[in-house]
Amino acid sequence: MEWINIRDERKRKIGYICEVCNEPNLYLIGHHILPKKLMSKYRIYDIDLCEIRCASCEVHCHKIYPNGNRPENQKVLQELLRLLKQERRNKR
Repeated sequence: MEWINIRDERKRKIGYICEVCNEPNLYLIGHHILPKKLMSKYRIYDIDLCEIRCASCEVHCHKIYPNGNRPENQKVLQELLRLLKQERRNKR
């Protein structure tokens, strides 16, 4: 599944609101919780790794959080990266 499909599915699922400020908005951005490069490398395309944001919240989050990930998303990312490393070690 391509990122654009994931983003659009997530928008529909949450009702076209920004998941940061909870305001309705037709012009929403899909933020990658898992960086695009890693999504492609590991072929991980999951609706739960997308956070829908309005443009203002997207800019704000990227100014104050590492990789633009809010603390709860940073925890998800760290756990996913830990599992990927563990899986890679187990394959050796």
